[in-house]
Amino acid sequence: MSEKDPLKIIGQPPPTEAERQQVMAFAEATGRPAKFCRAALIEAKGDETEAKRLIDDAAFVRMHTDFDFAAMRNLAKDPAAIIEYVARQQMTHAGKSEAEIAQATAQQQQEAAAYSKQEEAFRKRERQRQKKVRGQTVDDPVFGQLTHDEYCWTGTIDLPPFGEGLELNVEPPDQADELVYPTRRQQETFERFRAKAEARYRQAERAHFELFRAVRPQLIDEQLQMAQVMPEWNEDPVPDPQKPADIWAQVDGDPTLIVGPDNDSDPIAITLGYEVAWDPEHGSYLRFERGRVVQAGSL
Repeated sequence: MSEKDPLKIIGQPPPTEAERQQVMAFAEATGRPAKFCRAALIEAKGDETEAKRLIDDAAFVRMHTDFDFAAMRNLAKDPAAIIEYVARQQMTHAGKSEAEIAQATAQQQQEAAAYSKQEEAFRKRERQRQKKVRGQTVDDPVFGQLTHDEYCWTGTIDLPPFGEGLELNVEPPDQADELVYPTRRQQETFERFRAKAEARYRQAERAHFELFRAVRPQLIDEQLQMAQVMPEWNEDPVPDPQKPADIWAQVDGDPTLIVGPDNDSDPIAITLGYEVAWDPEHGSYLRFERGRVVQAGSL
């Protein structure tokens, strides 16, 4: 048979004439697509009772629904049409009637229209919100001069021993539609952090040290693998800091400081984002809550 044989399944030999006759008879009896029926008969080793159980199994249907990817490419500019096509294929393979498919399609179209309407309303509100807050400024008694960049208040701040002129972001509450100025809780959280900045710096030092020690074996393995693939490749050995203070040689530059949103009674987080030598693409972050590092990892 040609490559266009409708019963062709990748990874399976072409069907014999006897197999072809069994598949077509099974497809006619069950009303399911022939290629799908062949997949069930192959898995059932020709046992039609077991194949019938398989074609009624939701997991088997999901795994073996056949899609025309060329047709899907033609629908690429219409996501709703792709969703409708995928649903139709799955329901056809599951043995649903045309009436059931039509009902499900109509429901999908209604849901898609409702979602589109909601999405447009959200985009409209977001445009209005951004226009309202963009470029607004405030001279905050704790954070200093801040400017709103549509998403949060931005500025710079001195925080020895972490550094001077650090990039500062003060985040508004989640889902805030109006202009919300930094709250007293955010100010107090930062003031407590600043009052114990030396201790927090040592906590950051320890957290980065432990983070690096955890990823160091992986870095060594990656270096060894690279040396095997490219013998001429040469790079300095992975650093081996022995005490927390040594880690600053692997931490580049000053951190970005983020004061988290004031969401009711939730603790307000102070997050420090760093560039680090062991992950130059992503950097790292340390999240403080109530004076403790509660999260550390890649950005």
